[in-house]
Amino acid sequence: MRRREWMALGASLAAAAAGCGYPQFSFTGAGGGAASSTSGGAGAACSVLDDTSCGASSKCSVEDPGTGAVGCVAVDVKPVAAFDLCFDDAACPAGTWCNLLTSVCSPFCRSGASPGDCKAGTCIPATDGNGTNIPGIEVCTAHCDPVTASPCGAGASCDYDPVDGFDCAAAGLSAEYGACVQSTDCGQDLVCVTDGSIGGTCMYWCAIGDTSPGACSKTNCMPLVDPNMNPITYDGATCGYCQ
Repeated sequence: MRRREWMALGASLAAAAAGCGYPQFSFTGAGGGAASSTSGGAGAACSVLDDTSCGASSKCSVEDPGTGAVGCVAVDVKPVAAFDLCFDDAACPAGTWCNLLTSVCSPFCRSGASPGDCKAGTCIPATDGNGTNIPGIEVCTAHCDPVTASPCGAGASCDYDPVDGFDCAAAGLSAEYGACVQSTDCGQDLVCVTDGSIGGTCMYWCAIGDTSPGACSKTNCMPLVDPNMNPITYDGATCGYCQ
């Protein structure tokens, strides 16, 4: 239940008291077991880390989230890209899986095996739709840019988790200033901002000190903190919301 619980908290408003000094914040990755390479159900034995372990028009993917069993499954003729929105695993290309928790195509990985596999992201345990770890299966987080949402595809947004950092997830329907309970209720480039009371408001992400065109064009960029009152940062920049 790790990630969904954090996402439900949304982002908290920075404390209003003057002169608040926040401690240095850094991301912490989550570990996990090695990616499974066992057979699943009627599928042929394969490896989720080997794009060639299944035949043409198929891929190795999770067949049973409860056990972590994998097998060769069909892939659409024109699959979407990694970190794009998905509704079915067949829509995701080889080497990725339609993440049951985030509803995006998350690349498979193995902790410690190939540090570059996840690029700037983190290799974390894959979970089912309830947030329960899938035995032996790990996936990459996107380490997406909250302001631009890159590399999240159409229909996906960049959300923040205090444990796993920034990752792509299906975007919600609430527009700017719309009501939200968690950031996944908000559309792309938006974060659910709350002062700790029930509910919140969808506001645009921004970077403190960013003076580029279009950055909070007529408003101020106010700092954000996570539920533990740590400042939220991305690649050294302090994140905020357009007030």
